[in-house]
Amino acid sequence: MTRKTLFLFILVPFFFLSCKEKPCETVTCLNGGACQEEDGSCVCLDGYEGVFCENLVIQKFLGTYQIRYEGCFTTTANHTVFIEEIENEPMKVYIYNLGDYDCPGGEIKLEASISGAEIGIASQTIDCGVIAYTFEGEGSFSGTTLTLNFSVQYESDGFTKTDNCTAIMQK
Repeated sequence: MTRKTLFLFILVPFFFLSCKEKPCETVTCLNGGACQEEDGSCVCLDGYEGVFCENLVIQKFLGTYQIRYEGCFTTTANHTVFIEEIENEPMKVYIYNLGDYDCPGGEIKLEASISGAEIGIASQTIDCGVIAYTFEGEGSFSGTTLTLNFSVQYESDGFTKTDNCTAIMQK
C-alpha cells in the first residue's frame, strides 16, 4: 500500500464521521428545555409542552366555559365557569363558580393543580356565611373540553348532603 493510499484510507473515514450532522445544532428548546442529542427532540421543564417547549401547560385550561352537569343538578341558564392562572404559581389555577352554588357571603373560588392534561381540586372548604361547601375532584382536558368529576359536601335543612357531579365544560 502506498503512502498516499494509506493517507486516504485513514483520512476519508475520519472526514465522513466528522461531517455527521448533530441534531441539536439546529434545534432551540425554549423555557429551559433541553435538546436530546440522539434525535434532536426537546425535553421540557415542568409546566411547559410543545415541540420546542413553547407552550405553558396551563394555557389550554384558561378561559370561560359553558357548562353542563351530569349526575347531580341543573343550573341557571347560560351558566359559565371561569378559570384563571394564579400569579407566580405556574401549575395552579383558580376555578370560579363551579356548581352554580349560592354563596351570599362571597364567591366560589377554588384552587386547582395542573399536571399535563389533568386537573385536580384538593379538598377545600368555601365559607359562604350561612353555608359552607367542601369541594374536591379531578378531571382531564381534551380538545376544547374539560371533563371534571367532583363532589360537594354541605349542610342543608339540618342534614349533611353530598353532590357527586360530572361537569362537561366547553370553551
